Amino acid sequence: WSIQKGSHRLYLLGSIHFLKSDAYPLAAAIENAYSSSQKVVFETDMNAMLDPAVAQKMMQLALYPEGQTLDRKLRPDTLNRLKAKMNELGLPMQQFSRFKAWFIALTLAQLELQRMGFNPAYGVDMHFFGRAKNDQKQTGFLEPIDFQLNLLAKMSTTDQDALLIQTLDEMDIINELASDMLAY
Repeated sequence: WSIQKGSHRLYLLGSIHFLKSDAYPLAAAIENAYSSSQKVVFETDMNAMLDPAVAQKMMQLALYPEGQTLDRKLRPDTLNRLKAKMNELGLPMQQFSRFKAWFIALTLAQLELQRMGFNPAYGVDMHFFGRAKNDQKQTGFLEPIDFQLNLLAKMSTTDQDALLIQTLDEMDIINELASDMLAY
């Protein structure tokens, strides 16, 4: 999409964080929008996403304090569905017992997309971030990474349970969802 006022034009592109290598080259309209842009603004700070300290912070936020475990936080039916899915995927539930539901939901979605051949390295945001750096274009972001991490970390137990259920539901139809998202 583009918005124009006077001589100023703003392009909006919905980003998919995981793609397959065969998604490239992108449509000519997308490439033209990039080429004519002086600045590229991302959802979050892409440099921070690549910082090992951010990954470490995410892991700290994703873990329950010592003595607390996931099985005491989830509703029994959610826990049973999670155990069944973990068993199906060959993932040891015990290794995930101290992780919060939001982190497990993100991890399961990522693993499933990667199993289907999608890769974050081919995501639209990473693609244009790399190009913008190489082309020495100005970059910016809408939300700091800490804002996004804190949104996840401060989710209520009820919301985390709901996110996990939604993720488990979507994993059953992710092939269709992924194809539809790419088509749109």
